[in-house]
Amino acid sequence: MADAVFCEVDDQARVGEASTADILLQGQLDTVKEASVLERKKAEKMKENVNH
Repeated sequence: MADAVFCEVDDQARVGEASTADILLQGQLDTVKEASVLERKKAEKMKENVNH
């Protein structure tokens, strides 16, 4: 009986770890997207400065 309870708790802990990892990964992807947008804006400004 105790083993069954332990397994359930263990599975829930694993699910918690997976969702935390997914959240962290999603956060990293969002940060990368934001960074690439900023880089693109910087590049556009540099082009404008060169053209003027």
